[in-house]
Amino acid sequence: MLRLLPLLGLAVALPVLPSDQSSAGSLADFDAGLQFKFATVRTNAGDEYTGQIIGVYNEAHFMWNPTPYSTLALFVCSDPTVKLGQFSVQPGSDPGIFSITSADISTITLVGQPDSLVEYQHYMRINGYVWSVTPVEGEIWISRDWTGYHAWEDGRGNYAWDIGALNTNMMSYSGLGRQNTNYAVWGKNVQLPMAGTVVTAVEKEVDNTPDMDAAVDLEDNVGGEGVELEELPQNLIELRVGGTNSPFLLRLIHLMQNSIPDGITVGNHYSAGTVVGTVGNSGTTLVPHLHSVWGFTDANNRYWALPIEWQSVAHRILMAYPAGYQYGQYHHHDYLYPKYGWCITN
Repeated sequence: MLRLLPLLGLAVALPVLPSDQSSAGSLADFDAGLQFKFATVRTNAGDEYTGQIIGVYNEAHFMWNPTPYSTLALFVCSDPTVKLGQFSVQPGSDPGIFSITSADISTITLVGQPDSLVEYQHYMRINGYVWSVTPVEGEIWISRDWTGYHAWEDGRGNYAWDIGALNTNMMSYSGLGRQNTNYAVWGKNVQLPMAGTVVTAVEKEVDNTPDMDAAVDLEDNVGGEGVELEELPQNLIELRVGGTNSPFLLRLIHLMQNSIPDGITVGNHYSAGTVVGTVGNSGTTLVPHLHSVWGFTDANNRYWALPIEWQSVAHRILMAYPAGYQYGQYHHHDYLYPKYGWCITN
């Protein structure tokens, strides 16, 4: 595959080797340089799709179902007034959000934004499809962003955030971190960051005992090689956003057992800020946190994570000084993609 040239507005063709000419991994090196670019994607069958690439997923690093390919998520919308419920997941649709694997791609040609198409971030902002409330009450700490192990979660976590909290000692846990109650985020209220309809609510799964050693080992792994995590059932809230037929879903995962309030019912619509549970340690997780992710379900009923902006938040960071750490100043953002290690508040 040719290396992507960072030339704005210039058509750059990226030929993809046929699968019978590739070695393992040679089709899995699409990188974040493609994200948010407009492109014309031509398939081996001769079809062409023009839209904005908003998701890039390298399947060579997947933990459970790795392949030698990559997948792209393409956003196509020529009418900014349509709602998410009107989007189709069929390739070539408008409005559409659909996945396409590099196994089927012959070339990708970068183009300038077509006059007829709306840019994803602009569309999402003007229609209010943003996170207006932090997913956990109070000031939160981003314990993992789009880097690290989220890229290994079979496409479901690439653009997720793991949310923790810091205690008065500026630590995410106290003592040796061997009990869930040692963690500052444990038991904090989980709140909807945007409005939508609950389509899944699970709360009967048990919470795990923290495993700090395994968590450190996971953080220390650079590319996901050799990581073996067992997928376990987890407590979660899944929210459909944009109408009955919308393929777009918000997931809030690892809730505490039996913490979903009685008033939260599948099929009901709830506003941003509604409390839907508390932070736990259930499912495929090593220490307490809330896994928060936005994405869509494609034509093959497979969920792919997507970027989504947080609206009207402030962030600060921990700064080293001779005797330890101190907080830096708050910085306000109208819109933000939080980064690893930041402290965020509305």
